[in-house]
Amino acid sequence: SQKCYIKSAILNAISDGIINVYKYEYLLQNVFVKIKNDVAYIAFIKSLVFFDRQTDKDLIIKNLVLTNYLNIDGLYNFKLAELKQRWSDIANIVNESIPIMLQNKSVADITRYFIDSTTQEIKELHLYLADDSVSLKIDNNEDLCYANNTDNISEIITEIISVCPKKIVVHGNLNKYQELSQALTSVFDSKIYLLN
Repeated sequence: SQKCYIKSAILNAISDGIINVYKYEYLLQNVFVKIKNDVAYIAFIKSLVFFDRQTDKDLIIKNLVLTNYLNIDGLYNFKLAELKQRWSDIANIVNESIPIMLQNKSVADITRYFIDSTTQEIKELHLYLADDSVSLKIDNNEDLCYANNTDNISEIITEIISVCPKKIVVHGNLNKYQELSQALTSVFDSKIYLLN
């Protein structure tokens, strides 16, 4: 009785995986934007990954046939030429237009544009700041917990970008996390609500 639901969930999970891994790698290799700050660069690329994600998912699901054995690399390399062409077009447009856009706007402005243009499924995300860790709570899911070090800032920002929340509620002192604070405010400024 739940076959259609389960099939849909599996197709969505596989297509999300392809977008998160293959599109990210493709754009990393083909978008040539000079951004000195590593966190800002990863946030920019991730915003491109999740921009217009539904069209990518539709193309993947159209070519995805569930069988007992599924070769994701084979699917990507041999059946998703239309998808790769689409990503190539995105990379070309970005490479051609970003230098012009950067004359009038910052990287954060452009990243914010891509994020705001993405369908926002999650209404509220909670960010809990402790002395030794940072945790994210999305809807009723379990906390995603990160140890307190600068290597995790990109992961935290990436996770937040991936869900594109309409509101980010911060529990704790954001000023203790300077790099996280700068990244959050540059990309999600109007969506941040501080609770101390």
